[in-house]
Amino acid sequence: MGHLAGVTKTGGRILAKRLRKPLDDDLALLVTRVRRLPEDATDTWELAADPASSQGCAVKSPTG
Repeated sequence: MGHLAGVTKTGGRILAKRLRKPLDDDLALLVTRVRRLPEDATDTWELAADPASSQGCAVKSPTG
């Protein structure tokens, strides 16, 4: 089974378990396969709980 077929099958199983009746609106489900990245290839953002109160966001880079 290829990667796409596996993701499609997983998405179908999730929707079948969660949806008990037809929806009145559209639904999007994002299913992806992830892999571990080296620490120097990632960043972290700290966002305010209330976006209206934030003047921006702080970026914490593992490299400084």
